[in-house]
Amino acid sequence: MNDFDLALEQLKNVLNENEIIKNYLDIKNKIENDSEIESLLKELKNHQHLMCKYVKDDEKYIKEKEYYLKIEKDLNSNPLYRNYLNLQNEVVNLLTDVRDYLK
Repeated sequence: MNDFDLALEQLKNVLNENEIIKNYLDIKNKIENDSEIESLLKELKNHQHLMCKYVKDDEKYIKEKEYYLKIEKDLNSNPLYRNYLNLQNEVVNLLTDVRDYLK
């Protein structure tokens, strides 16, 4: 293992010990095992796909968009999912700081 690989491994270990990363991975695991949230996410993607499919058919598009927005609202009202999104933003900010430091 060269110095670069060793430094990457050390960075990975430091990040894995970070509370933000730990919390994010814990919540992510809970999200992946929450059948209600998983179902809503699948429905959301389905309606998103249908919106693309019906982009030239205003009536169908508007109907699919209404379904999409309702599901999005349901997801965003779920405390676990909201917490996940907040932690996801914190992780992105942390990794951006690491990237900027390494430049």
